Amino acid sequence: MAAEEHFVGVDVGGTKIHAAVVSNAGVVLDRRREPTPREGGPDAILAAVVKTISRLLDDAKVGKTLQGVGLAVPGLLDYKKNRVDASPNTDISGLNLITPIRKTFDVPAAFANDTDAATLGEKWVGSAREANTAVGVFVGTGIGGGILVNRELLRGARYSAAEIGHIVMDIHGPVCGCGNRGCFEALAGRVAMERDIRRAISEGRPTVLAEWIGGADEPIRSGMLRRALDAGDELTKEVLTRAGEVMGQAAVTLRHIFEPDVIIFGGGVIEACGDFLMPLIESALAADPYFRRPGGRVVQSALGDDAGVLGAAAAAMMQAGCDPFDPEAVAFDHYPKLAMTKRDKVRADKKLLDGDLAVRVNGRVRKRDKDSDAPNLASAAELTCGDLDRACRGGPGILIIGANDSSPLPDACNEYLRRRAIASEILSPQKAIKRFNTLQARKAMLLLTGEAANA
Repeated sequence: MAAEEHFVGVDVGGTKIHAAVVSNAGVVLDRRREPTPREGGPDAILAAVVKTISRLLDDAKVGKTLQGVGLAVPGLLDYKKNRVDASPNTDISGLNLITPIRKTFDVPAAFANDTDAATLGEKWVGSAREANTAVGVFVGTGIGGGILVNRELLRGARYSAAEIGHIVMDIHGPVCGCGNRGCFEALAGRVAMERDIRRAISEGRPTVLAEWIGGADEPIRSGMLRRALDAGDELTKEVLTRAGEVMGQAAVTLRHIFEPDVIIFGGGVIEACGDFLMPLIESALAADPYFRRPGGRVVQSALGDDAGVLGAAAAAMMQAGCDPFDPEAVAFDHYPKLAMTKRDKVRADKKLLDGDLAVRVNGRVRKRDKDSDAPNLASAAELTCGDLDRACRGGPGILIIGANDSSPLPDACNEYLRRRAIASEILSPQKAIKRFNTLQARKAMLLLTGEAANA
């Protein structure tokens, strides 16, 4: 197995620059976020990207193990000229990003459209890791996409393929930002949801969102939609149901065209409201009368906000001549060695710990619950999706659960794992620790100490 090498992935967004040091096993080892300059044009943004990477490398002390830099960039890219042709929401149109990055850091550099990169990240180490063909659909302010065929990004003759948000789904529908009517994005993006909610408020429909919106200029963000769903708000449920049904029909269309192994749904709206939207999407696919062959399914992003930086790092790996999809080319030597003491405490390398623990993909050990006063659990049946979400950040391929009680996970937790293509095993604490120590894989662990640790 190869020694650990490092790559930098950078997600250049309209509001922030997110850079991460990533191992060749697809593990985020360190990260840095800086605001995207609002003034100064493309040169100011390029300078900010270079400064963010430089500070990250200084903090991470990567040294000569740095093998490449990849960038995830919004907009239409020209891969022959290494130039951003058009980026409507970020002032980088006309910018050559690759040449200055390569010269500054003296390593290979690559870039990809941001949602292409996110799809690539999900294929590398996320919920599409077992797929050869995948379609990514990322629902945020608008809707972006990426398409992988035989593990390669489909870019098109002029590098503008996979504009999934601009599939026309209703020729008499609302005008989209692109100028067409009834685009997928104009029906089911977050801005479309906000438009429908504000129209309903103006017509006198009651909603808790009316109390939370500070003014006409304050956007209704994904987190607010989540809170409104949790509050049982009928208007929010109605608008999201309609959007979810549109997403489902878009998934049917994408399956008819590409017949992928998986269709990945991600982005801020899915991250916040996926448990409400994903069943609607799955129902639409299940009701499709045309496709009755087994195989092919919809999954939810396992990487969240890290999909872009991980996909950018994967692009850098390929530019450097490495294959991110080769399991023999990576090392998993960043995990702590665990051991159970005679007093039912856990030793992680040299550190002694007690209480319920989570070991994440990056090898860091955390309390199961961020609330240090939370009671220890005796059974996997007591776990919540929140517990799994905190443990599974970074997208493990397998979650090992150690518990004295062999009761199964709650149905909601099984659904959480299924939608993200994460396998799970429930073992006794001692067996779980042995399994975790010996397993060469992208893994995470939840260790439930029950009453023993409180004795």
